[in-house]
Amino acid sequence: MGGDPDNFGNIRSKADGLSSDLMAKNVIEITKRLKEVEPKKLGSETKFFDRVAKRNPKVYEGKEDLMILKEWIRQLEKIFDIVEVPDNKRINIGAFYLSRTADMWWGTIRTTFQGPEAT
Repeated sequence: MGGDPDNFGNIRSKADGLSSDLMAKNVIEITKRLKEVEPKKLGSETKFFDRVAKRNPKVYEGKEDLMILKEWIRQLEKIFDIVEVPDNKRINIGAFYLSRTADMWWGTIRTTFQGPEAT
């Protein structure tokens, strides 16, 4: 009833061979398709965000200490200047570096700076 163990091994190796062949064909087909697809160009905001992120700016949490806030703003301004972030990109990128109460505050007033389409 159980069948010949050697025969089972032959069947299994044939099945493994078929699945390997099928996988190889799929990989070749996917590779061809990927070569045909034009790489997605990054938007300028993404490019500038990446440049800023590489400098590891601090995150502002919203502490009610004017010196901490001024230091955070000055640090971002320096980074924005060195990586040449245009003025129209600075608010969106800078807002990413807000957290806790500062981020909650930003969520309530951002349309004032960005317009309703930014929400």
